[in-house]
Amino acid sequence: PNKKPTSGVLDFNRSRLKDLLIGSGMMFFYQFAGYTVVNNNINEILASGDLISFEEIRPENIASILISGAGLLGVILGLFLSIKANSRIKGKIIIMFSGIFSGLAFFMIGGAYYYRLDEEREDYTFLLLGTGSLVAHILFFSAGYGSICLPLIAQSQAPSARPLAMSVITTLGGAFAFLNAKSYYDLTALLGGRRDLSFFIYGLINLIGALYMAFAIKTKDR
Repeated sequence: PNKKPTSGVLDFNRSRLKDLLIGSGMMFFYQFAGYTVVNNNINEILASGDLISFEEIRPENIASILISGAGLLGVILGLFLSIKANSRIKGKIIIMFSGIFSGLAFFMIGGAYYYRLDEEREDYTFLLLGTGSLVAHILFFSAGYGSICLPLIAQSQAPSARPLAMSVITTLGGAFAFLNAKSYYDLTALLGGRRDLSFFIYGLINLIGALYMAFAIKTKDR
């Protein structure tokens, strides 16, 4: 029997569409890894240092230095891992661990806000818990998601379709980033102002993202 001449074209389009959907999903979890949300909460956590009096030492200044240092260290570590990750298998493992530990850091931030629910507790402890959580999140995000996620997304697209596919995916990335930032405030309002619960949910999203990366990232060359 004669085959339809358009079947190959249809298969080609379906394959590229599947790759595009996979790459878009990777971009979604990349944006919802929460870097934007964390940045929006840094000032509030550091502001708790204003209630602490240490002669010449400002606790919030020390905390901000630690957070900045974590970001720089994470970028350096990410560059090192990117160089060493000369295969998609290694890149896949790095991005999965980044998602898992970023998620755990979100649980830590949620725990810090849960601790703060008791107004009689000292803000110094909240500053320590919050700073440690922020440092952990920024470090793990920068070392994985922040350094190699976009290259892995590009690799998920066929070379012939990559320019157009990445244009679509990066455009969606901007929309996902906006959705991530807005959803935090909407979710917190929906939960009655419970920021701890919001961060627990974002931590769960990160763990789901790590699981998604395990199945989405292909380990074989095209």
